[in-house]
Amino acid sequence: MSAVRINGKHFKTKEYAEGYFNLILRQYEEYESINQSYFEDVLCLFAHHPEATEKAHTTIVDILCVKHPEYKTKCFAIKVEDESVLDINTFSVRKCLTNFNYYKADERLSKLAVKKEKI
Repeated sequence: MSAVRINGKHFKTKEYAEGYFNLILRQYEEYESINQSYFEDVLCLFAHHPEATEKAHTTIVDILCVKHPEYKTKCFAIKVEDESVLDINTFSVRKCLTNFNYYKADERLSKLAVKKEKI
């Protein structure tokens, strides 16, 4: 069990980090946008998802709490702007932490485009 750092926050283990992000999920109703104070934390978590650059194929406009369409569990969703159509791509906290890699996440994060008012 190794320590994890996400957006400057230090967690003793991945399980502690998972608990923090699940606590955020429990604060919101389905399709509710997360507030500004959590946005960067969740964005940095998202950068650890193995398909982050594919899911955020254009500018990220929001991060929502939703129910996963297949598993029916609460998860985050990246809302992207793709020519006049808003596309929502879900991602789980656990999948991001299972694939945790500082170097790949930093590279992915640098490639993500985010609406300026969100950061």
